[in-house]
Amino acid sequence: MKYHRRIQQIGSSMLISLPKEWIIENGLDKGALLSLDINRDNSIIIHAPKEAKSKEVIINYPSEYGDVISKEITGAYLLGYDLIIIKGKDAISYNDRELIKRAIERFIGLEIVDEDAYNIKAQFLLDANTLDPTKILQRMNSIIIGMYK
Repeated sequence: MKYHRRIQQIGSSMLISLPKEWIIENGLDKGALLSLDINRDNSIIIHAPKEAKSKEVIINYPSEYGDVISKEITGAYLLGYDLIIIKGKDAISYNDRELIKRAIERFIGLEIVDEDAYNIKAQFLLDANTLDPTKILQRMNSIIIGMYK
């Protein structure tokens, strides 16, 4: 589909508007960052950001394979999962919780972002697209509350 747009000047900036259908189709909002490619013929190609899908895996506790939870965490990390969830049918014992934490601490960028008696969530935090300040603050809050108790 072909659109025509008029260049507008606001202050010292030159602007063009984008078709609303294109904005909706690409799931964009005000403030979204777009990439522009200027071709040799001076045409411009606009690229919408690609949504990075977060890969997550759920590791059941206790494992059906016995005492291999640290190996399952290692495998998930090496396979590139961004979110590793250890989900317990029962409360995770203190010894197993320490084993899980030691396994997670071995990996660069992998941090526990949430935990309770039955679950532990570890997220790979080195990718800026996956950082959520709210979740980081919630994790800090739960650590402080745990220290207080």
